[in-house]
Amino acid sequence: MKLTIIRHAHAQRRGISDHARVLSPQGHRQVQELRPCLHDVIQPDIVLHSDAARTTETAQLLDFNCDYLSLPELYSAGVEGMVDAVVEYGKDSTVVVGHEPTVSAVAAFLSGSDEFFGGVPTATAIILEGEAVQAGMSVVDRFVAPRR
Repeated sequence: MKLTIIRHAHAQRRGISDHARVLSPQGHRQVQELRPCLHDVIQPDIVLHSDAARTTETAQLLDFNCDYLSLPELYSAGVEGMVDAVVEYGKDSTVVVGHEPTVSAVAAFLSGSDEFFGGVPTATAIILEGEAVQAGMSVVDRFVAPRR
């Protein structure tokens, strides 16, 4: 399985609520830079994303030719919740667009690496591969981040 975990792009600081915050102009630029990098290395079967405006927008702007599934539980999910969602809905190549600190925590948990403990910047993708989605089974294949 190939699993790509992406932190949503930069969002506007103000909104009706945290859940309703949309991408900022910087966030739109980040996705424009990230999209071709990812399209060169992954062809997902499904994109799972939180139902928050900024993750939904990031997922849609990545423009993969696959199924998309909005999961409200990913908005506040911890490591176990995100891993459970991937196990339940994921396919051979799965992208998850989510939030910090869960994105870096899941990457650390699955890879067994401490390099993600400081968090990851917005619009960063962590690509993992392994036989199964479980601790220590996946290894980091590639780390893609747009120019800052």
